[in-house]
Amino acid sequence: MESHLYEFAAAVFGSAVFRLFGFIWKTSHRVSTLESKLQSMERSHVQQIDSMRRELEGLAEGLDKNREWTTNRMLSIHKDMKD
Repeated sequence: MESHLYEFAAAVFGSAVFRLFGFIWKTSHRVSTLESKLQSMERSHVQQIDSMRRELEGLAEGLDKNREWTTNRMLSIHKDMKD
Protein backbone atom coordinates (compact mmCIF):
# COMPACT_ATOMS: atom_id res chain seq x y z
CA MET A 1 0.00 0.00 0.00
CA GLU A 2 2.84 2.36 0.84
CA SER A 3 4.51 1.84 -2.55
CA HIS A 4 1.26 2.77 -4.33
CA LEU A 5 1.03 5.89 -2.21
CA TYR A 6 4.65 6.85 -3.09
CA GLU A 7 4.00 6.18 -6.79
CA PHE A 8 0.86 8.31 -6.67
CA ALA A 9 2.67 11.12 -4.83
CA ALA A 10 5.55 10.98 -7.32
CA ALA A 11 3.11 11.11 -10.25
CA VAL A 12 1.28 14.09 -8.76
CA PHE A 13 4.55 15.87 -7.98
CA GLY A 14 5.93 15.19 -11.48
CA SER A 15 2.71 16.43 -13.06
CA ALA A 16 2.79 19.57 -10.92
CA VAL A 17 6.41 20.26 -11.89
CA PHE A 18 5.63 19.86 -15.61
CA ARG A 19 2.57 22.08 -15.32
CA LEU A 20 4.60 24.72 -13.51
CA PHE A 21 7.30 24.52 -16.19
CA GLY A 22 4.64 24.84 -18.92
CA PHE A 23 3.01 27.79 -17.20
CA ILE A 24 6.33 29.61 -16.81
CA TRP A 25 7.27 28.94 -20.45
CA LYS A 26 3.86 30.09 -21.72
CA THR A 27 4.01 33.25 -19.61
CA SER A 28 7.55 34.10 -20.69
CA HIS A 29 6.58 33.49 -24.33
CA ARG A 30 3.64 35.89 -23.96
CA VAL A 31 5.85 38.49 -22.31
CA SER A 32 8.48 38.27 -25.07
CA THR A 33 5.75 38.50 -27.73
CA LEU A 34 4.29 41.57 -26.04
CA GLU A 35 7.76 43.13 -25.72
CA SER A 36 8.31 42.57 -29.43
CA LYS A 37 4.97 44.18 -30.27
CA LEU A 38 5.74 47.09 -27.96
CA GLN A 39 9.13 47.69 -29.60
CA SER A 40 7.52 47.54 -33.02
CA MET A 41 4.88 50.07 -32.00
CA GLU A 42 7.57 52.32 -30.50
CA ARG A 43 9.62 52.21 -33.72
CA SER A 44 6.51 52.98 -35.76
CA HIS A 45 5.65 55.90 -33.48
CA VAL A 46 9.17 57.33 -33.74
CA GLN A 47 9.09 56.97 -37.54
CA GLN A 48 5.73 58.76 -37.70
CA ILE A 49 7.04 61.59 -35.53
CA ASP A 50 10.17 61.94 -37.70
CA SER A 51 8.08 61.90 -40.86
CA MET A 52 5.75 64.55 -39.49
CA ARG A 53 8.71 66.67 -38.36
CA ARG A 54 10.24 66.48 -41.85
CA GLU A 55 6.92 67.45 -43.45
CA LEU A 56 6.51 70.40 -41.08
CA GLU A 57 10.09 71.55 -41.72
CA GLY A 58 9.42 71.36 -45.46
CA LEU A 59 6.27 73.41 -45.04
CA ALA A 60 8.11 75.94 -42.90
CA GLU A 61 10.85 76.25 -45.54
CA GLY A 62 8.20 76.75 -48.21
CA LEU A 63 6.52 79.41 -46.13
CA ASP A 64 9.79 81.27 -45.74
CA LYS A 65 10.32 81.19 -49.50
CA ASN A 66 6.76 82.33 -50.14
CA ARG A 67 7.02 85.05 -47.56
CA GLU A 68 10.27 86.22 -49.16
CA TRP A 69 8.73 86.13 -52.62
CA THR A 70 5.61 87.91 -51.39
CA THR A 71 7.67 90.59 -49.68
CA ASN A 72 9.82 91.15 -52.78
CA ARG A 73 6.73 91.22 -55.00
CA MET A 74 4.99 93.70 -52.71
CA LEU A 75 8.07 95.94 -52.72
CA SER A 76 8.25 95.86 -56.49
CA ILE A 77 4.54 96.69 -56.76
CA HIS A 78 5.08 99.53 -54.32
CA LYS A 79 7.97 100.83 -56.42
CA ASP A 80 5.84 100.55 -59.55
CA MET A 81 3.06 102.50 -57.89
CA LYS A 82 5.43 105.34 -56.93
CA ASP A 83 6.47 105.82 -60.55
